[in-house]
Amino acid sequence: MPVGARGRLRLAVVVWAAVCALAFGVSGAASAGYSLLFAWGSQGSGPGQFDRPAGVAVDTSGNVDVVDSGNNRLEQFDSAGSFRFQFGVSGVDSGRFSQPYGIAVESAGRIDVVDSGNNRVERFDSLGNFQAQFGAAGSGPGRFDAPAGIAVDGSGNIDVVDSGNNRVEQFDSAGNLRFQFGSAGSGPGQFSSPTGIAVTAAGDILVTDTGNDRVEVYDSAGIVRFQFGSAGSGPGQFSSPTGVAVTAAGDILVADTGNDRIEDFDAVGNPRFSFGTSAGPTGVALDAAGDVYVTDASADRVEKFSGSSGGGTQDTTPPTLTATATANGNSYQGGTWTRFDVVVHFDCMDDPGGSGVASVTQDQTVTTEGAGQSVSGTCSDRAGNSTSATFSGIDIDKTSPTVSAPDVTVDATGSAGAAVSTYPVTVKDNLDTGPRLACVPAAPHLFPIGDTTVTCTATDASGNAAGGSFTVHVKGAAAQLADLAAAVAQVGPGRSLEATVEVARWFLALGQPKLMCLTLAVFRLEVRAQSGKTMPATQAAALIADATRIESVVGCTT
Repeated sequence: MPVGARGRLRLAVVVWAAVCALAFGVSGAASAGYSLLFAWGSQGSGPGQFDRPAGVAVDTSGNVDVVDSGNNRLEQFDSAGSFRFQFGVSGVDSGRFSQPYGIAVESAGRIDVVDSGNNRVERFDSLGNFQAQFGAAGSGPGRFDAPAGIAVDGSGNIDVVDSGNNRVEQFDSAGNLRFQFGSAGSGPGQFSSPTGIAVTAAGDILVTDTGNDRVEVYDSAGIVRFQFGSAGSGPGQFSSPTGVAVTAAGDILVADTGNDRIEDFDAVGNPRFSFGTSAGPTGVALDAAGDVYVTDASADRVEKFSGSSGGGTQDTTPPTLTATATANGNSYQGGTWTRFDVVVHFDCMDDPGGSGVASVTQDQTVTTEGAGQSVSGTCSDRAGNSTSATFSGIDIDKTSPTVSAPDVTVDATGSAGAAVSTYPVTVKDNLDTGPRLACVPAAPHLFPIGDTTVTCTATDASGNAAGGSFTVHVKGAAAQLADLAAAVAQVGPGRSLEATVEVARWFLALGQPKLMCLTLAVFRLEVRAQSGKTMPATQAAALIADATRIESVVGCTT
């Protein structure tokens, strides 16, 4: 809205009307002749975002120019609502804006913008390069007080709504004042904070008399012809009307801002129907196909409606949404384990010729451990159709398994050592019930007499690994003879068995294996003689087996 006291009053009326509409459920459904195709934009200052968009115009190439008033810039979009470029920043120098409002595009492509806060009109080429300006603050000829709407007639003359001065001023194509008309009041040819303006093919000038809730129609010389509309919410009535446009058929479209609708009138001001979905429509413009563009200042967006001539086709088909995932930069398939965060990406595609993608869920990163996790996303097109997709089966395990590996002690069974068939290694994992275990050397393995280190690595399904090691100690003949001596202590009559083993140990220590073998043979005979008498037969059998195993280690021959 233009700045100044009247502009602030009009803005307050618009905001109050929007609040009332939300509170009391004013309907905004599209009616006969026009249907919503799609909308674009959101609140913000980035490309394609808006802060209270105001005027809108369509150039001969079908590009849509939108005055982003709160961000002090102009943004251009293609007819599908895709951002093309922007120009303008806040300021008072040439090419800068302060609360810009109205816009008009000349046939040659030049863009005229009403810089309301700076009380001037600035002119740019089709790429947004500053060319010229005219106007200054004041009430004299050629000056402005919070100017608002702007229109260019078939002769290239520029009509500017001087809202604060309650008049319309017409300039030639070079920006020189030609004449002015209007004054403050509510009678014919008078205004109360006028806002929008449009010129018919015949040269008639239409002005929205916002404060008087009406539209006044003048001839090309500024002589009032007739007026239509009154305060209210019924057909043909207004509540703070703002933008106005004329269709190729001569119908008059008025942004009935306070009633949250666009009203369609015939060429002489008879109401035909209303349409719209916005709360607080401000600007209205048409393209060559008859499609209608409306700036929705309250929702910071632009809405596109199909033309009554069938220029557009309503989009009722939801877009297609696919969800894919990556882990550590590589493609990830659901239902498989990973030790990395999983990033789920959503791709939204609209059908060719559809309204285009409006929004899609951004990438979602899953960082927590667990099995069977899922992420859902949605996407919507500009016609309001939406769809959703879910990526399921996200299995994340970042914790390594634990390995418990106690040392192993075995008796050599021959001169080569002892064979160990299995290892007493225990592996635990918080999520994987069956981690893989690999040991070096792998079991079964023949270990030599002495100590050998075994190294094991446990790996879970996500690739987390943990290691552990243990020692396999293989007892030779000397150690086994010591164990045998301990086993026969206090066994049998006297200490004959113990004495025999000690002799065998003595011969082994002296490097006399043959004498040790003969001594163990005597030991076995003594044990057999006492079996079932001084000792149980099972004990005797175990002692004989121990002696025989020691003989094998030393290499005794029978």
